[in-house]
Amino acid sequence: MRTVVALVFALILGAPAYAGLWETKCASCHNGTVAPSKKSLLEKYKTPDAFMSAVRKAVLSGKMPHGLGYRFVAKELYGRFPTLQCRQRCKNCGRF
Repeated sequence: MRTVVALVFALILGAPAYAGLWETKCASCHNGTVAPSKKSLLEKYKTPDAFMSAVRKAVLSGKMPHGLGYRFVAKELYGRFPTLQCRQRCKNCGRF
């Protein structure tokens, strides 16, 4: 039993901390000075679909880079993925 507890403890201590896509890819610009903060985005775009629609427009206009996994960022921010229609639109565009 002690071996199992020691092994589990060692695995937990050795596990790397998870930094989500928002922290690694978005937060450096979306700090409220360069681009809208996370809080203001969540207030403005109430659903993942609204968020993805704004992302799509920003990417297509060249204001944001493409290919950063924005659907997964939406999942982190809203707790769910955009709807199928929104995902299909983004898939057809090929940039998300």
